Amino acid sequence: PMLSQQQWLTINSLVDNLNPAQRLWLSGYLAGMENTPQSAHTPTIASASEVAPATMTVAYGSQSGNGEQVAADLAQALGNAGNNVRLLSLADYKTAFLKKEQLLFIVISTQGEGDPPDDAKVFYDFLHSARAPKLPNLKYAVLALGDSSYDFFCKTGKDIAERLQALDATALQPCVECDTDYEEQAATWQQALVESTQVPQQDKAPNGDMIFSLPDSNNVTSTTNATPTRAQPFAAPVIESILLTKPPRRTMHIELALENSNLQYQPGDSLGIRPQNSIATAEKTAAALGLAWQQQLTIGNDTASVGEWMLKHLDINRPTATALQRYQKIVNNAQLGALLTDNAALANYIRGRDYSDVFADFPPPEAQHTEALACLRRLAPRLYSLASSNTLREDEAHLLVAVEDYRTHDGGTRHGVCSHYLATRQIGDTVDVYLQRNQHFRLPTNENTPVIMIGPGTGVAPFRAFMEERELAGGGGDNWLFFGNRNRREEFYYQTEWQAYQKSGVLTHLTVAFSREGKNKVYVQDKLQQHSATLWQWLQNDAHVYICGDSKMAAEVHTRLAEIINTNKSSGGNGNEYLQTMQQEGRYQRDIY
Repeated sequence: PMLSQQQWLTINSLVDNLNPAQRLWLSGYLAGMENTPQSAHTPTIASASEVAPATMTVAYGSQSGNGEQVAADLAQALGNAGNNVRLLSLADYKTAFLKKEQLLFIVISTQGEGDPPDDAKVFYDFLHSARAPKLPNLKYAVLALGDSSYDFFCKTGKDIAERLQALDATALQPCVECDTDYEEQAATWQQALVESTQVPQQDKAPNGDMIFSLPDSNNVTSTTNATPTRAQPFAAPVIESILLTKPPRRTMHIELALENSNLQYQPGDSLGIRPQNSIATAEKTAAALGLAWQQQLTIGNDTASVGEWMLKHLDINRPTATALQRYQKIVNNAQLGALLTDNAALANYIRGRDYSDVFADFPPPEAQHTEALACLRRLAPRLYSLASSNTLREDEAHLLVAVEDYRTHDGGTRHGVCSHYLATRQIGDTVDVYLQRNQHFRLPTNENTPVIMIGPGTGVAPFRAFMEERELAGGGGDNWLFFGNRNRREEFYYQTEWQAYQKSGVLTHLTVAFSREGKNKVYVQDKLQQHSATLWQWLQNDAHVYICGDSKMAAEVHTRLAEIINTNKSSGGNGNEYLQTMQQEGRYQRDIY
């Protein structure tokens, strides 16, 4: 082979430490070495603040990592076309550059109640403030990532596009609103931008110059080349499935084998799961359309049997307004048309229904079953925070899964797609998985740094990984866990493990809130208030704060932390600004959904 085993180990150790921006720069740098004098092989690396705006800037704001990858793909394509490209997170974007930009391409997701992702909040707030400059020389394009099953679909992206237009910038194309099956739209958007910014042959850079800001990285070692992806996942065998809580609120601890997968993760990362729909729902949907299970259908560029489409490829579950609007163009049904003009009535109809109900209520023309199914989204992966340390568990991945059940409109039960899929896997069954890195949810590099973890319910999952990692590291940093749930007896996930950590001294404080055990409901944010003074001392000692869970809880915890800071900060000040500074320093990190 051209490379020795040790060289492969060195290369893979480096590559696995890099984010998409760094990998893009490295690929261009190595490609350019062949045509560069030896003396020029050592580049001068400038900090983000020292680099003048490049010809094009690709910036991303991403909570889960999807936006980062889309942005990296765009930057790669633009660079390959001979453009000078700057790729960076909006967290690293210097707003002073904005008035100097000529071409700015933004990939942005939306979280919670229409909020920007954490790494884009400073940029978003600046853009919507009175300080934002007029931008008559700027041309821009925005790709918004979202989930049309939520009310505030792609709101952040639409807000940014509208604001840039209001600041006199020129849109190269309208804001593209992508659902969970974003790949095809993103590829089309990328191609359109590459073509619209075509560089004359004589002006092309030899390799396309790549400039980016360098985030911190942590050590992960890889020993092989192939790494599973969202498009090509790894079939991981189930090696353990434990029911932690009984119905009606089932929670599962699931363990998967990753041997020979080349999936090596860090605390804070998530595992992407490619689920399948339940057979019952798939058969019911096919029957509603009168389609035979083995019948072959071509949708877009793909051909598969009806059974495969229903089980593996189409989201046949909760209808979305966007898909129903597309479907209405086919059926032209007066009743459906009326629903689509009444948001309250539409929300009421969607609640507790799936597409088998839609097809039964508003049947498509017989010759247009394929067109009807083409209106649906593709079945998207789900992300679960890893509840294990790769250092300790090696070739295993542990998940904490709340099994979701819903009431249907006719009194039946509908199951959460991925949670039910995982809950029904038997030992030895395989689950298609890939790794979703989360660079914005990382333990401090200094093992002596104190850590505060706030994770009610299944939000505690990554903190199990944190504690396993912190114990193995043997550092002296204090650890404080806030956990909450309904009741102690049945829903105190990993109770014996937390108590063992307490006994050994690794877990300095364990503060719990069980909302259904007393006369008054008590939540983790109430426990934060009870420990206000001590929390402030920890913050003064440079503690890192981590929050994991749903967006409503995270917002309430944020508000309570800001109040605690306002109360205890002797010189006064704004608690929100204090938390924003902590976030910019990497001391306040959230993994919310």
